[in-house]
Amino acid sequence: MIDVTILYSPDGSVSASIAPLEVFYAAGTRWDPCVSGSPEPRFTVTTVSVDGEPVVGGAGVRVVPDKSISAIEHTDLVLVPAGGTDIDVMIRKNAADDPVAA
Repeated sequence: MIDVTILYSPDGSVSASIAPLEVFYAAGTRWDPCVSGSPEPRFTVTTVSVDGEPVVGGAGVRVVPDKSISAIEHTDLVLVPAGGTDIDVMIRKNAADDPVAA
């Protein structure tokens, strides 16, 4: 199983986060039953925000993450969707708040 983390960012395109989430979820669960009869998920998807709190996207859509990004202990892939928060600013802020990264 491949662990995927999808970041929800303020003012970002919610569809740029939700569409990949659905694609990762469907991989193995939609096609496999058609050809082999048993679904086998390929990915475990976790959604995050910087602080674990709900995020309001650019169109005013509110999304609720599973946890904060700092609560992720392991991931194989991090998806940072287009648009929204300036990633460099977010990285600097998080590094300043994290004694391990600072």
